[in-house]
Amino acid sequence: MKEPTHKEQKELWEWCGFTPIEGRWYRLPEGFFERRDGVPFNAVTPLPPIDLNNLFEYAVPIALKIITEQGYCPPIMKSPMV
Repeated sequence: MKEPTHKEQKELWEWCGFTPIEGRWYRLPEGFFERRDGVPFNAVTPLPPIDLNNLFEYAVPIALKIITEQGYCPPIMKSPMV
């Protein structure tokens, strides 16, 4: 499988809420903070690599929000165990 192009990566992360500031720098999506010296702040960062950790941190919550807003609730989310 081929790697996503820079344009495809940029589109994915902007869909996830990363806001372009200037050049290669982006502000983290609303509600996400990094810590520096124990203090949370809305970091300015280059786009993260596309890997499972980042997809589950940023993309999956957005996808679930969109799915539930459209009225579809996956059966796993109806389980009393979740």
